[in-house]
Amino acid sequence: MDITLAQLEPNATYQLLAALGDDTNYTQVTEFTAGTNGKAAFRYVSIGTSHNPNAGLGHWKTALPEVLDPICDIRALAVADSSTQAVLTADLTSPDKLQYQIKRWLDNAPAYPNAAAELRLMATTNAMQFKLRGYGLEPGQSYLLAVNGGGVDTNTADINGRLSFTNLPVVPMDILLVRELAIWDSVSNSVLSTHLP
Repeated sequence: MDITLAQLEPNATYQLLAALGDDTNYTQVTEFTAGTNGKAAFRYVSIGTSHNPNAGLGHWKTALPEVLDPICDIRALAVADSSTQAVLTADLTSPDKLQYQIKRWLDNAPAYPNAAAELRLMATTNAMQFKLRGYGLEPGQSYLLAVNGGGVDTNTADINGRLSFTNLPVVPMDILLVRELAIWDSVSNSVLSTHLP
C-alpha cells in the first residue's frame, strides 16, 4: 500500500486514520510529521511469513500495520491535523482505478484429502476474469460455487473428478466485497475454500 501526501503544513504533526469494516469511527494507523516541503509518504508491505512479517521488505518499506490487515476491510483513509480535523480523505469503496489479482490453491476440508482447486482471479474497475478449477472430486457429482457463504452457481465433476467455474456473479467494482470463495458438495458441506484477498 503506497500513500503519497503533498501540500501539508511543513513540519506539522498529522495522523493517518482508517475506516475499517463496519466501524463508524476512524481508527488511528500512525502519527507522522510532514517534511519541510509539506510532503509525506508511506509504503506498507505485507510479505514473508507470520514468523517474520518484515522478511523481504526492502528499502523504505514498512510492514503493514496489524490494524490495516486485511486490507479489504479498509473503507476509507483520512489524514487529520493536530486538532483532529480531516484535511485529506479517500473513499476506497469507489476507486478511480483498480487492479486486483489473486492466484492460489484453495484449502481442502479434512474429509476431502484428495480434493484440490486452483483460483485465478483478475479484476479492474470495469472487467473481470475468473477461473476456479477443481480436481480430485467425486465423478458425476454436483458441486456448488459459494461466495461469502451463499451458493451462486452449480457444476458437475467430469469422469476424471474435474470441474471448472468461470462465472463469478459479482460486478468488477464489488470484487473487494468478496471475502470467501468455496466449493460445496450437494448438501452444502465445504469441500474447498479460501479467504480473500
